[in-house]
This record gives sequence, structure tokens and C-alpha cells, in this order.
Amino acid sequence: MAATSTGKKPSMTYLTAEERNRYSAAAAAEGVSLSKWMNIAMEERARRRSIFRISEWRSLVQLRNQMLMAGSNINQVTRRLHVWLEDPTKRAPDAELLEMAVEDIHSTVVQLAEFMRRFTQ
Repeated sequence: MAATSTGKKPSMTYLTAEERNRYSAAAAAEGVSLSKWMNIAMEERARRRSIFRISEWRSLVQLRNQMLMAGSNINQVTRRLHVWLEDPTKRAPDAELLEMAVEDIHSTVVQLAEFMRRFTQ
């Protein structure tokens, strides 16, 4: 073990066999290595105590990304609509793209509501 800038060796805390087994099982349940699970757990604890597990955070990130993509599509259609209204000779907005974006947002909101319902029951 390397010495720190103060010249002292940092103290190390080792896991008991029971802790290692428990943490390994939790990491396996999340589909990550024990090392990755420990890093994520320490980061979460350093930030704040969370009611979400790692897999739940991943689900929330996916839902957020779906919402962002759908919102981007709506913005594109809206921009085209404004251009088209100012000059009808320009390309008309894509109604099908708008409809798909609205459906994506609706689907994502339903999924998010179902996800959050688990924490309010």
C-alpha cells in the first residue's frame, strides 16, 4: 500500500465474507461487477440517499431520453410549421412525424407514471 502525501499509509477496511456475499449478490442482481456496484453505491451515498436501485435509475434515464427525442421531433415539426405558415411554398410540416412524437410522449408519460406508482403505494 502506497503512502499518502502525509507519509502515513491510508487505513483500509476489508469486507467480511458475509458482506462480500451480500454485495456480490446485489451486484449480480443489477447485472454489474462487484467493483462497479461498489463504485455506484459510494457515489450515490456521497450525493444523497436514494430510494431508487441502479436498475431503476437506468429505467428513468431511458424514459428521460425517450421524452427528449420525442420533444425534439415536436420542435422540428413546429419549426417547419412556422416556416410553412410564413411561406406556403416551403415544405409542409410532417404530420406523421408529429403524430409519432405525440404518441411517443404519451407512451413515455404512461411508463413514467407506472414506474412512479411503485413508490407511492
